[in-house]
Amino acid sequence: MTVQMQSATMAPAAGFLRKVLLADAATGIISAVGQTMLTGEFVRLTGMPSGLLFMSGLALYPIAAFMAWTALRTPLMPAAVWIIILGNVGWALASLALLLVPTLVPTPAAAVLVAAQAAAVAMFAIFEWVGLKRSK
Repeated sequence: MTVQMQSATMAPAAGFLRKVLLADAATGIISAVGQTMLTGEFVRLTGMPSGLLFMSGLALYPIAAFMAWTALRTPLMPAAVWIIILGNVGWALASLALLLVPTLVPTPAAAVLVAAQAAAVAMFAIFEWVGLKRSK
């Protein structure tokens, strides 16, 4: 009976973590498609280098696939979730570092886009960490 009760209490936490991972994967794919398929529009909007936008978008495809794969595994693999959390923290910090390079982030629109993206990625890292802690 104790095992069933533990399993029942862990299920909602694991469900929360899975949903957060899938939302992270979905936003990653949306960003990847936008940055790779609409690079020119992003360049016109932000003035950022097309190579940076395209390559960062290209990098998001396998990242998002790994997030989705992790979310759909049963049971969840804590090591894979930690890789995602640390990757998100790294991506957010790297994005903030871009704000210090005027040639890479040359306009206010670019700065807003980069800062908002960094905040969103950091938020996912926090939610994934909370979900992982609750699912243990």
